[in-house]
This record gives sequence, C-alpha cells and structure tokens, in this order.
Amino acid sequence: MGALVEWDWSQLGTLTGDGKMMPRLIDGIFSEQPQERSSAHGSLYCEVVNQGSLYSAAAGVVDVILAELERRGDLSAEAWYLLDAIFRGASHGRTVFIDGSEVKIDDYCRNRIIGKLPLIEDAATGATGEEFRGIVFLLGGMAEFCPVVSEILAREVVASAGERKIIAEGGLSEALELIEESS
Repeated sequence: MGALVEWDWSQLGTLTGDGKMMPRLIDGIFSEQPQERSSAHGSLYCEVVNQGSLYSAAAGVVDVILAELERRGDLSAEAWYLLDAIFRGASHGRTVFIDGSEVKIDDYCRNRIIGKLPLIEDAATGATGEEFRGIVFLLGGMAEFCPVVSEILAREVVASAGERKIIAEGGLSEALELIEESS
C-alpha cells in the first residue's frame, strides 16, 4: 500500500509557495548521487519543515517517503533525517484537508510515521552507517508519542557493537528522557 491520499501538490503549501516542485525534490532524495540527495534534503527541509514549522506539503512528502520505504525496505540517510525533522515539527495550527476533513499537519505526519514502525524497525536491523544513525534519530524522537520505540532501541543496543552500539545507546538515552518528560 502506498500513499493514503492522492496529493495535489499545487494545493499544498511550502515555505515559499505551493508544492509543485515537491515531486522533483522527493525524487532527488532517492537519487544514487550523494550530492543530489544532499541538495534535495536541504531543499525539502527548508520548504516543508523550516526551523521546525511544518507546512502542508510535509504530509505529502511523508506519504511518498513511507511508500518508498514500503517498496524498498530501506531509505537513504537523507530521507531518514527528513522524516525525523518532520516528526519533531509542529504545524502551529496549519492543517491539510484529507477526504473532506481538516487535519493538523503534525498529527497526520506523526500518525503516518508511527503506523510504519514495523517497517522502520526492520530497516534498522539491516541499516549501517548514516542510514542507521538517521533511523536512530527518528526512533529516539518518536518516544514521546510512541514509548515502545525504547524497546526497539534497547534491542539494538544489546545486538550491536562498536560505533553502532554507541549510536543506539544515544538514541535509547534520548527516548528514555522523552518518555520521562512526557509522564
């Protein structure tokens, strides 16, 4: 299953206007060329989650990235970092219309990402390097809304060694702090 919504990018907002350029930028985040992925990540970050403020195009971007995760089973580090930034973002009252209903952008994005937690966990198992770091950042930040991620991170700590273990420990520490702060 791919995106839940058929997005009209021209109707979605970004920092600088409408979302017509989103499909091209999203394609770039999946490029085989590291420089193109980096450039696409920077542009997407600025347009949909600028300084933590979510714009309506973030909802469509999340759906496309998660559909790609479902198709591939993994993502580039840049895609993981973008999902993390979107998950942590706030919509400040901005909404998007889905099936005739007005939905807060941050709620929609978080719920879609949480809904793919089994796929994210599977991706973490096989991930290395920056991809693993991106997944751990995302999981660590999810803990406030989805405390079960601490169990996933704890399993990664136990199963890992070296740099991977250090990254997993950092994510688990953040997750536990967020869980404690939210209780």
